[in-house]
Amino acid sequence: AWQKPDAIKNGVVIWLITVVLGLLLRNLIFDRGTATPFIIVATVVLGVLLVGRRLAMRVIR
Repeated sequence: AWQKPDAIKNGVVIWLITVVLGLLLRNLIFDRGTATPFIIVATVVLGVLLVGRRLAMRVIR
């Protein structure tokens, strides 16, 4: 990711790892279930921020 920060593949991998680890940590720390709407919103927002930026960079170039 450091050598090709605008690679979409890198963004997707980082996005999926971030979603899974973030939701696992949230579940472990708060020791409660995670609501489905929260999972959906977190996944979409992280996708837009981590992958959408890379797509925008590719369109601009």
